Amino acid sequence: MAVLAAFGLPTLTRAAINAIDWFALLFFTIFGGFVWFMWIARTTGQPPRIAANIYRLLPGFQQDFTVSAIIYALLVTAAWILIVRWRLSRAPKQIWRPVVISAAGTTLMWVLAMTLWMPSINYGKTYRDVAQAASMALPTAYNCVQPIRMGDAQLASFAYFGHIRFGGPNDSCDVLLRHDPVDYGEPTSISHFEWRLIWEGRRPSDRDERFRMYRLVDMSRVAPPRPSLPGRRLPSHP
Repeated sequence: MAVLAAFGLPTLTRAAINAIDWFALLFFTIFGGFVWFMWIARTTGQPPRIAANIYRLLPGFQQDFTVSAIIYALLVTAAWILIVRWRLSRAPKQIWRPVVISAAGTTLMWVLAMTLWMPSINYGKTYRDVAQAASMALPTAYNCVQPIRMGDAQLASFAYFGHIRFGGPNDSCDVLLRHDPVDYGEPTSISHFEWRLIWEGRRPSDRDERFRMYRLVDMSRVAPPRPSLPGRRLPSHP
């Protein structure tokens, strides 16, 4: 589609080219400035209200960035400023100018996201910490883990980061891992077996999701609690 669009450039009218040209200039300049402004607010805490809103979306996030990432972001921003200056000062007539400006603006957004905001995006979206916590809560010996209401991306993340061995309904799994966007209650017990909650967690930035892990316990092998003996009153001494 990109190749066909390039060959279709000569068929565009001058008005259409100018519209695409100016839209790309305005959109990527404003959005790039907004990305920088939000990053400065998150890093410096100024202005306080904007920074508080960002921290509310990323509870517990620790600032983590490298000097090289900032240098790359500054270089691509400077290149975008030069392109904007070239467009505004010379008013080029080349037919490919909207392609250059749109591609440069898309590159600007991608580099800013991958340098300035990658730690925040990774912190808010990754399942690494949740998967590792779930893996630590697993019994030392288990058959497999049966997932409930978990998507393919979640299964892949838990299997990769937590090294969790998943199974299907016919694999006699003795551990359940459920994704509960709402409270579904406890799983139903089977005969003299009972599902016991052994772990619960979620990503810090997602308040709606909840992961719960249950272990199948054979109640016939669980020793009943010993009855408490009545206490004897000690003789009183004068």
